[in-house]
Amino acid sequence: MHRLTAKSRAQADSLRHIAFTEQTSAFPSAVDNQKSPANSFPVCVESDFGRGEPRVLTGESIRLVGIHHAYGCSAAGDGAVLRGVDLEVAAGEFVAIHGRSGTGKSTLLHIVGGILPPTRGEVWVGSRDLFRLSDSELSPFRNRMIGFIFQNYYLAPVLTAVENVMTPALLGDRSVGFARRLALEKLDEVGLAHKARSRPAEMSGGQMQRVAIARALVNDPAILLADEPTGNLDEQTGAEILALLGRYHRERRLTVIMATHDTAVETHATRQLYLVGGQVESRASAGVGAVGAARREGDS
Repeated sequence: MHRLTAKSRAQADSLRHIAFTEQTSAFPSAVDNQKSPANSFPVCVESDFGRGEPRVLTGESIRLVGIHHAYGCSAAGDGAVLRGVDLEVAAGEFVAIHGRSGTGKSTLLHIVGGILPPTRGEVWVGSRDLFRLSDSELSPFRNRMIGFIFQNYYLAPVLTAVENVMTPALLGDRSVGFARRLALEKLDEVGLAHKARSRPAEMSGGQMQRVAIARALVNDPAILLADEPTGNLDEQTGAEILALLGRYHRERRLTVIMATHDTAVETHATRQLYLVGGQVESRASAGVGAVGAARREGDS
């Protein structure tokens, strides 16, 4: 069994605490009822997880049934942003969700990711009804199966790039040494191995978003949820980020659901959804992603 030194154990506890704090400040609903990180994240042995060639994930389908969500209480119901959304996303799809600001795109992603319970409705990932899982079941499932990318990056400013990328692996009970190796591999994949020791203040917006992508993928999730990942970037950098996500989707058969205003995503997405009046409308995409999906279907 791999045993950590006192110094490594202290480092692990420190990084886990920072990760837990960042997660709590950004998404309090995701960590309600969880214990203190000092008591919740035991040090575990290393496994074969993440070693060798990248896994090609077949994943599981996602199904939303009658999803309603409202903010606040209003007799007029004007706090409702989702009104009976029914949606199925097949494993390996790249789905782009479009809509005006305030229409509920981010809310829908947070519900799909098990962060925000819907006011009414069901969220199924494979055979699991997410919001019928206990906290002790949902948290590790979310950590292992779902990666999150956000417009504002949510990188911990006091941590280096590699430490930011390590945090989901540490929250998943990986040892410090193993988590660091996984993080360095992912930073290399996104072209930022040379920035491993840099802090967010020393990076550009595009570089910070690449670090956020590496962090989202460090546990090799089957599902990637991206909330306006190009919203704070210039056109060229945004195109580079979309190309990177498109490559992960094609090469890993990663299921990607992205909320966006960026029409350039059509090049990579296999399907376009439009959120209007609390409902989704679907339109086929003629982009590279759709062509790739058609080819995969023909090969199967």
